[in-house]
Amino acid sequence: MKIDKMNTTPAFRGPLTAALAFLDTNATANATLIDLGAMVAPRTYIDTKKRNKYAGAETFFREFTGTLIVCLSSGLFAMGFARAANKLIDPKTNINPKSWFTDDAVSTLKKAWSKGENTKDFVSNVLNNLSGQDGAAISKLKNTKEISEKFTKYIDWNFGRKEAKLTAKEIEDQITNDLRVNRSVNVNIDGAKLNTSVENLIRDMRDMGKDIFNNKNINIENAFKKIAKVNKIKTLGALGIASVLGLTNQYINRKITEKRTGKTGFVGEVGYNSKNNKSGKDTSLKFKAEKGLVSAGIAALALAVMRVKNPKDFIKKLEFAGPVTSGNAIKTVYTATLIGRFLASDNKQELGETAFRDYFGFLNWLVLGGFAAKGAANLMDPHKKELFNIHKEGKGVKHWLNDISVKSHKEAAAKGIPMWKINTAHIAGLAYSTLMLGVVLTRLNVYFSRRKYKKEQEAAVQPARAMTFTALPKAFKEFAK
Repeated sequence: MKIDKMNTTPAFRGPLTAALAFLDTNATANATLIDLGAMVAPRTYIDTKKRNKYAGAETFFREFTGTLIVCLSSGLFAMGFARAANKLIDPKTNINPKSWFTDDAVSTLKKAWSKGENTKDFVSNVLNNLSGQDGAAISKLKNTKEISEKFTKYIDWNFGRKEAKLTAKEIEDQITNDLRVNRSVNVNIDGAKLNTSVENLIRDMRDMGKDIFNNKNINIENAFKKIAKVNKIKTLGALGIASVLGLTNQYINRKITEKRTGKTGFVGEVGYNSKNNKSGKDTSLKFKAEKGLVSAGIAALALAVMRVKNPKDFIKKLEFAGPVTSGNAIKTVYTATLIGRFLASDNKQELGETAFRDYFGFLNWLVLGGFAAKGAANLMDPHKKELFNIHKEGKGVKHWLNDISVKSHKEAAAKGIPMWKINTAHIAGLAYSTLMLGVVLTRLNVYFSRRKYKKEQEAAVQPARAMTFTALPKAFKEFAK
């Protein structure tokens, strides 16, 4: 079954723009690319060349498995938990396990349906209360009639998979063209608030309208109670398992290295392969306390970056809004993985290098990478009239990091902004993260390790030289100096 096409945002031209637009809206793909390109490849190469083959092997295992755990595992676990929970919890109430409603989506869309009598009213209630940040102004839809008619048919009619996908894209493009906002929109209905993307809003409205509101074989209240329970199990179960994998990952890695080399201690130390290397595992209480402090510090930093207010707020921020891992889920599993690395450290040098690399890695990846993209955009748009969305007025670094964002590719296309400008900003962010995460931090750790080794060697030589000079005849002492 087909419906007429409407005017949509022009398709992105060129593979570079299409790829950057995809990365800009997909947290999992973006994180995976940065992990593979900025961490796995350069870090493995540098540690193999500048340290030793065992260090390179450990780095590859740490970074590659870290990518799988941090970027991919929790999303896959969430899908599995959703299917299992749907079968076990209230089996008579059959909900779609492939739906991704958050608690905010449920409360807001439920209220939108209750204020009308049919799908058309439901769609109108949402679109009339839809808004987004366009530059420094709040934008609302101007022409809802055409979108509403198409959207109603999209929910009520039966489409093939391909046709449904194309129709959803047309509706998304039409809303984006009109609203000029895509990545972050708000729906506010009588105090019920939902912040989401246009793509996820369209998906949730169709799933909820088709599978719940218009489903005569389901009790609506029971369905929503079940969804709430499934969501909790899905979130806590998936992130719990992924976090445990992160915590134990480096411990397993260290055991593999010990098995291969027959030695404990930090594999990245200068002279690790030497027979004279006596560095081993520090089991002192003081060192354990140091590992605990470093671990507590990264956990506090992660909570600050996520702006968590309390435990309930933390759980809410971890909700899955789609089959790909969300930004806060990535931060949570990544933090658990870093803590696992700190706790698996064998001695002070390893803990120091790990803390230096991963604290700065966390900041550069999850905070300053966006800072670099904003900086590049600011050079092209110093008055912030074209490339930015300004969510509230303010000054300083905190305002720059939290209240200002670079427009997405779809938002830029809707406003007729040249794609090369948005591309330049996003490339700058990716390049900065790659350079800092993959090259600079790794080389600095190698430099610090070599400097430490050099100082230790000099300290060991000085007493020996003094003893040798003392034993020399008096006439030769000055010459020996």
